[in-house]
Order: sequence, then structure tokens, then C-alpha cells
Amino acid sequence: MGPAALLLVVGLTASVAGCSSGADRSDGCSQLRAVADTGDLTRALRLQSVGVTTAADDQPGLSTVTIVSRRSVGDLLPVLRDRFDAAGYERLGEDDEGFEAEIYLARGDEVYGVARLREDPRCDGRTSLQVSVSTTLPATATTPATTG
Repeated sequence: MGPAALLLVVGLTASVAGCSSGADRSDGCSQLRAVADTGDLTRALRLQSVGVTTAADDQPGLSTVTIVSRRSVGDLLPVLRDRFDAAGYERLGEDDEGFEAEIYLARGDEVYGVARLREDPRCDGRTSLQVSVSTTLPATATTPATTG
């Protein structure tokens, strides 16, 4: 993976949703609200059984999904590895610190992604998972016209 792709992948990890559902409880750990459309990425990776999809966004060149699970980081990692492998992704690297982890992914030379898991210290037993996959746009080479 080149430096530009690595920066893109690292940039995709910048936001991870907390467990707050916007409901009445002041601690932010009340019942989660699922989004109506779980997004293309959730379906492609078969992530529906992992937890509650709280956000999904499919834009040209970028798909992101946020899921909140009752499973620990350690329980989710093998499931995610299997799902990524089955979907044809190569795992480029992994960082597992126990309470949080990242898996860096690629499929060919044009698709890069990251899965980031983080146990929520405010909501015992909840782990937030955010998966972002970006399709790199082909570079457009233009040759300036020469005048003679």
C-alpha cells in the first residue's frame, strides 16, 4: 500500500461513534436505534448479525457503516476476519490492544478500508465497530500541449 492510500485509510478511522442513541437516558447507554437502511457495506460483508447498525452512508467512492455490538473486541475480531476474507479482502495489518483494534484491508489496487473496534468505557458490554471502504479514483494524467 502506497503512502497516499495509507493516509486515506488512516483518515477514514478518524470518527468512531459512541454508544449514545439520542434517547432519554442521560448516560447515553439506553436502547440503540437502528437505521432503516443498513447500507451496501453491511450487506456485502454480512454484518447484520454482528450488532445494531446505527449509521450507514454510501457515497461514490466511499462506504461507511457503524455498528454497536454486545460482543467484546476479542469476540468480534475472528468474525470480522472471516467476513473480510469471504468478501475477497486482503488483511494488510491488524492492531489489537484488547479494548480496541483496527484491521486494515485492501482488495486489489483500488479498494482500501479499515475496520475499527472500540469498547465503550461508558456503556459496559458495548463495542462500537466502524468499517470504511474507499475506492481510489484513477489518476487522470494530462499532458500539456506544446507550442512550437
